[in-house]
Amino acid sequence: MKRLVNLGLDESYLEGYHDNLRNLDVKTLMGTAREFLHSNQIHWLIIGDKSNYLKALQELGLAEIEEILVE
Repeated sequence: MKRLVNLGLDESYLEGYHDNLRNLDVKTLMGTAREFLHSNQIHWLIIGDKSNYLKALQELGLAEIEEILVE
């Protein structure tokens, strides 16, 4: 409750929270993401076996991928 108050939200915020998440569609989510997240200003650090994620990242085409090899 204290956290809700600190964020400026009233008690009713939680009443519809789960329904709001369930009803969220991709178009709305992507629109909101584009509004607040600017891919040219984000730096991602991904650690692991590139065979698990590299192709998917390339297909997104969000930015240039720089590979840093560590021995």
